[in-house]
Amino acid sequence: MTSQTYSTILLLIINGLGISEDGKINRADTPNLSKYSENFPTASLYAGGPAVGLKEGVKLDSELGHIVLGSGRKYDSIASKISRYFNRQDFAKQSKLAEIEQKVSSKEDSKLNLIGVLDPAEKLTKLNHLLGLVNYYREKQIPANLHLILETKNSANLELNQQLMKLEDKLESDEFIDITTIVDREYALGNFNWNRIVNYYQTLLGEKENFAEFDQASNVLSDKSEQIDILVNSQLQKKKFIQDGEPILFFNYKKDYILDLVKAFSLPVFKKFERKFLAKSDIYSLVEYDRNLPVESIFSQTILHNTLPEILNKEDVNQAYITPVEKFSHLNYYFNGSRREKHKTEDRITLNNNRKLSSDDYKMVGEQIYKKITQLLQQDNHTFIVAEFPNFELINDESKKITALEYIDKKVGKIVDNTLVKQGGCLITSDYSQLNSDKNRVPLYLVSNEYKGLSFPNGDVPHGELSLAAPAGSLTNITPTILDLLNVE
Repeated sequence: MTSQTYSTILLLIINGLGISEDGKINRADTPNLSKYSENFPTASLYAGGPAVGLKEGVKLDSELGHIVLGSGRKYDSIASKISRYFNRQDFAKQSKLAEIEQKVSSKEDSKLNLIGVLDPAEKLTKLNHLLGLVNYYREKQIPANLHLILETKNSANLELNQQLMKLEDKLESDEFIDITTIVDREYALGNFNWNRIVNYYQTLLGEKENFAEFDQASNVLSDKSEQIDILVNSQLQKKKFIQDGEPILFFNYKKDYILDLVKAFSLPVFKKFERKFLAKSDIYSLVEYDRNLPVESIFSQTILHNTLPEILNKEDVNQAYITPVEKFSHLNYYFNGSRREKHKTEDRITLNNNRKLSSDDYKMVGEQIYKKITQLLQQDNHTFIVAEFPNFELINDESKKITALEYIDKKVGKIVDNTLVKQGGCLITSDYSQLNSDKNRVPLYLVSNEYKGLSFPNGDVPHGELSLAAPAGSLTNITPTILDLLNVE
C-alpha cells in the first residue's frame, strides 16, 4: 500500500497510443511524457498476446483494451466462449437455436438464412462458429442457405481457400444446407457505405432488375482463388433469395461492417434507402450488436464482476468518467465489465454531445477534457477520475497524428501540474497500440510527488527510451495499481 493519502487519482487514457520501435512515443515531440519517463515510474506494458488473454501476436483493440483496463484481468472473449460451447456441443442450454429450428420447421418450404463475413484473420467471424451452426442444423435436418461475404482485402488466398475447403467438406452431399450466395465484402458491406449495402440487400431479396453487377462482382471475386471460382460458378446458377417469413441469423461475433446490414433487415422504420421490408422474418445475431435493435441474440455477453468501478463503489469512492459521446460505451460499458447500469458513486460526464468527432477535433476535445478535470479538481468531490483522449486514434495521416499527440502532451502536462498541486496522482496509459508492430506495447506513467525519482519494480527504462525497456507487466496491472494508490484492498 502507498504511504500517501491522495486527494484524487487520475487515469488518463490516450486511445491507440503505442511505443514505436525508435524509442519515441509515436515519433512525436512530447516533452511532458519525456519528463515523466525520466523522473517518475514508467513502464512498457503488454497490450496483446497471452499476457492479456489473447493468442500470440494478436493485439487488443479499443473495446477489449477497456475491458482489460477496468477488470484488471486477462480477457476471455465472447468468441472464445462461443467456440467452447460448440466444442462441447452443449445445445440443451441454448434455447435460441432451438427456437429458430422450430420456426423453420413450422412453415412449409421455409429455410434458415445464415449471413456473415468469412475472414481468414477471424477478426469478425470464427470459422468454427459457422461450422458449429452448420452441424447443429444439419443434425436437426433444418434446411439453410448460406450467404457468405468474403473479406479478401489484405487476405492471403491460401488462407481463404483453406477456410472454404473446410466448409465445403462439411457440406459435401448435404441435402439440407447450401452455399447460396458468395460475394466480396467490398461489393456488399462498408461502414456507412449505403450504396454497397443497398446493392447487397437487393441481391439477397432478388429485387434487382438484373444481376449483371452482381455477376460481374462475382467474376472478379472468382479470379482471386480457384476454390472461390468453383463456388462462384455454382452459386451464379442458383440465385436463391430470402423469402419473407424465413428466419435470418447473422453469424459475425463482432458488429464491424455487418451492423448496417442488420439495421436494414431489422428496423421497421428505415430511411437510408427504399427497401422491401421482411416484416414476417425473425432476425437473430450470434451476439448482441446493438441493444436498440429488434434482434434476438444467441449468446449474451458475460457481465464481469469485481471490476474497478464496482470495487470503488463498494468502498464509497466517488468516481467520474469523462468521455466524448461517441466513446461513451468505452468507459461506461466495457471499462465497467459490460455493465450498462451506473454505480451509485459514479458520475458519467459526456462531452461533445451534438456533433460527430472528426480527426481535426483533437484541440476541441483536449480543451474540454482539460477544463472539466480542472473544474472537478476544484470542486474536490471525486477521488477517482478517468478521462480519455479519443482523437489520436481517428487520425490516419502520420504528420497530423504527430501534431495531435504533441497538443495532447501539452494538455496532459497542464492536467498533471494541477493534480500535483492538489496532492493527487496521475496514471497515463493507453487502451491499445495502434502501431503496426508485433510487440503490441503501450506506455504507463505514474506521476505523483510521492514517487518522484523512483521506478516500477522491473521497470527500468534505459535513457528514458521505452522501446528499450522490457515489459514490466500488462494492462491487467492498471486496476491493482489504482487500488493500491487509493489504499483499497
